[in-house]
Amino acid sequence: MLLFFNVSIEIKIVVLHNNFSMSNIKRSEEILKNVIAPTFLVLASIIILGYPLFRSPLLLMIDGPYYAVQARWILEKGHMKYLDPPLVFYIMAFVSAIVGDIFLGVKITVVVLSSLATLPWYFYFSRKGSWAAGIGAGAAIVCNQWMIRMVPDFMKNATGITWLSAFIVLSLMFLEKGEKKYLAASIVFFVLTALTHILDFAVAIFYSIMLPLIYMATLKRIEWNKMVLPLIGITLVAVAFAAPFVVGGDVYKGLAFLEDISEYEEYSFERLPEALLVAGIAATLVISGVSSSRNDPVSSSLDYASALLIVGLNFPAIPPKWLFRFRNMNLIPLAAAVGSSLSHIKEWKKTLPALVLIVFILLSMTVRVYPMLRPTVTQQQYMELKEVIRYAEERGLSIVILDPKLRYWAETIGDNIYKRVEDAPQPFCFIIKLMSEQ
Repeated sequence: MLLFFNVSIEIKIVVLHNNFSMSNIKRSEEILKNVIAPTFLVLASIIILGYPLFRSPLLLMIDGPYYAVQARWILEKGHMKYLDPPLVFYIMAFVSAIVGDIFLGVKITVVVLSSLATLPWYFYFSRKGSWAAGIGAGAAIVCNQWMIRMVPDFMKNATGITWLSAFIVLSLMFLEKGEKKYLAASIVFFVLTALTHILDFAVAIFYSIMLPLIYMATLKRIEWNKMVLPLIGITLVAVAFAAPFVVGGDVYKGLAFLEDISEYEEYSFERLPEALLVAGIAATLVISGVSSSRNDPVSSSLDYASALLIVGLNFPAIPPKWLFRFRNMNLIPLAAAVGSSLSHIKEWKKTLPALVLIVFILLSMTVRVYPMLRPTVTQQQYMELKEVIRYAEERGLSIVILDPKLRYWAETIGDNIYKRVEDAPQPFCFIIKLMSEQ
């Protein structure tokens, strides 16, 4: 009897120990999936996106200093100098006030906000497939030639990708679960997108219409509650036209595009490597959509909508001045394609090599753009510009600078800077070229 009792106790102890071990393993896996992996992804993105910006004390590209001008005016005068969607500029001003340096505040804002775009894609695909699929999709949204080009120059566009990504993922969750909390959250990020950048907003409108339509077409039935997404998109467009100042007047750029494309009669074809990349992304999305259509109509709707988007973004009839901006949005279909393809690979031994290969390709796409990212003036030229502006201001002269590459830098220093002679108060002087440029 005593022997049986001892054996029984030992068996119970072993069972409890095994249960405790399994519980610890499961808890460790949850921490890895929900904390460590996404944190690593964001930190890695900050390094990749921040490297070209923080290696120079100045801001990069033509539009880089423009953001510093807007942030400076908000801090000093309480409003922006130029009419534009306001959200990112006020965030930049807030961060600049905290760190005590406008250039640094602008850099921190764009790098951190853009890096956060990894999270919606990571959590969506890690839930659908594996955390490897989530890492692949999250890496794809930031580690590519388009995002690395946008971050130093088209900062509104880059930061808006985060709001747009969150909107897309929350819309997918609403389609899948039908819960109002996902709808409410998607509306919030839809509005944030509208307050950041017109092209991001246009893509959000596209997804708000196409996702529910493709979803219902896949199911072959109408679900009227899902039609609230396109209604919200239409409502926000109406608000943007009724009160264009809310979105910085960007809606008129949409009208200008429609006018240009209606008059454009030529075709601009991609270079072969880029054309193959676009075709590969579109084909991957279509194949994934077909594979998912029966068991996962929500993911299938993302695949099909993203395939349509990348074809539309690269359509050769789009005028070149618009086409180069539209192509930057290829990163959304890219993230969808990477996440979808990896989520279909169920065996870990196959997923890991595929993930490593994809990350290597993405890094090679990114690194090759680094040498092109630099300021339009040197540190010496910027200091010279400061002296010239100080000299003019001491003599009561307003300054006319026709070249926007130089004018934006001047506007980070002084207020009486004008791009046209007719706008400049008398007396005025011209700054045409810096001596150190010769």
